[in-house]
Amino acid sequence: MTKEIRISKIKSPVEVVEEALKNSSGRVTVEEIAEKTGIDAEKVRKTLNFLAIPISDGTFVTEEYWETLKKMAASIVEKGIWKINEIAEMIKLPIKETEKILNEINAIMDHEIATSSRFIKKIKERMKKEKKDIRTIAEAFEISPKAVIWLLNLNIKDIKLSKVLKGHEDFVLCVAWSPNSRYVASGSKYRDKTIRVWDVESGKEVMVLRGHKSYVWSVAWSPDGRYIASGSNDETIRVWDVESGKEVMVLGGHEDVISSVAWSPDGRYIASGSDDETIRIWLVVWG
Repeated sequence: MTKEIRISKIKSPVEVVEEALKNSSGRVTVEEIAEKTGIDAEKVRKTLNFLAIPISDGTFVTEEYWETLKKMAASIVEKGIWKINEIAEMIKLPIKETEKILNEINAIMDHEIATSSRFIKKIKERMKKEKKDIRTIAEAFEISPKAVIWLLNLNIKDIKLSKVLKGHEDFVLCVAWSPNSRYVASGSKYRDKTIRVWDVESGKEVMVLRGHKSYVWSVAWSPDGRYIASGSNDETIRVWDVESGKEVMVLGGHEDVISSVAWSPDGRYIASGSDDETIRIWLVVWG
C-alpha cells in the first residue's frame, strides 16, 4: 500500500513580502508588511526597497499604484492651473514625489505651480477664436488674469543671461539641473575635481562635494532630487546625499575614464559609460 506524499513549497521571505505587497492597496509601510508576514522589519525594508518605490514619508508604493497616481495628476493638471502643494494633497504624496510625477507626465511647471500643455492650448484657442480680453478669459476658466498672462508668454521669445556662477578653480566639464529646477550641479577638471551645487535663484554655491581624485566628467541627479551620481577620470562613480553632502557610495569596476552617468527614471539603477568601451548598469540597493 502506497501513501501519497504532498510536498508544499516553502516560500522565501522575498516571495512572502511580494505576495503581501500584491494583496495591499498599493501603498504600504514597513510596519504593515512586517505585521502581516511576521518577517523582521529591517528585512522587510530591504525587500521593499527592491520590490517597490520608496516615498520620502516612509511609505512604499507599487509600480501599478505609481502609474495610477500619474493618471490622477494628469487629469488634475488638464483641468487648470494648480499649486503643486494642492496637487500633492489631492494625490496624497509629499511635494518631492509630486514634482517627480509632474515631471514624468510632462506637466508645465514654474516655481510652485503646474498645468498641462492641453490646458494652455485651450486658453490660446479661446483667445484666438473669441478675441476676448484677458480678464474675460480668466473668468471663463476660473483662473486669475495673471495666470492667463503667464500661460500666454510660455513660448520662447528671447533668451537672456540670468546668472553667472563662479567658484570652480578649473574648467567646468559638466552641469545638470535638479528635478525641481531649483539647483544646478557642476563638475570640474583636475586642479578642482569637485562637484558643486548651486542655488539658481540666489546664484550662491550651497555645497561642495569632494572625493574624486581626478576630473569629474559627468553629474546626474536622482529622479527624486535626493542624490547626485558622478563619474570621473579616477574610474569610479560616486553617489552623494544632497541633504548631508556626504558620499554614500563608491562604485568601482570600469577600467578607464567614466565619461557619463545617468539614473533610470524610477531611481533604481545608474548607467555609466566609459572609455573602456563598456556601459555598466548598477542596481541601487539602499540599506
